[in-house]
Amino acid sequence: MSISNVSGVGVNLYAYANSSQKAAGTGNFAEEVQKAAEGKNAVEKSGSSAWAGDMVVPQPPSYFGFTYDSSISDKSKEEMTMDEYKQWFMNEMSGMPVSGWYRSTCVGGALTITEECFERMKTDPEWEKTVLGMVRKMYSCTGIMGSKMIGYQVIGATPEQCHGKEYP
Repeated sequence: MSISNVSGVGVNLYAYANSSQKAAGTGNFAEEVQKAAEGKNAVEKSGSSAWAGDMVVPQPPSYFGFTYDSSISDKSKEEMTMDEYKQWFMNEMSGMPVSGWYRSTCVGGALTITEECFERMKTDPEWEKTVLGMVRKMYSCTGIMGSKMIGYQVIGATPEQCHGKEYP
């Protein structure tokens, strides 16, 4: 498959669901994409909160359609529900600059932040700072110009639960 044929990983999951390449960590790329799709479908079918479960942000990031309830800013993190905290966190991510290199070379993939990660971040300011730093570093990276990549990154509740993979 050539890069010119990859035009939206989120649209055509079939090509990636049949990939046999293993990723670093516990799962592989196909499993991560499948989990993201199943989570989205479950939320749509159940009518539950759009913030339930793991947060999956397509890459390169697009926050189009994201609406932030500014009344959340007046609450302490202890007062926030998990849904409000996730919305607050998404607002923080949406304000991060994304390098032109990252936007031009990342042609698809996903950033997944697990539910367990959010539970820890809500009560552990140091872990929250670490995770925000990981996202900021990912968005500001530079590399060899012209190379294209598809990848995923999973951020869990501990450094050992964080993993990712890029495919040229």
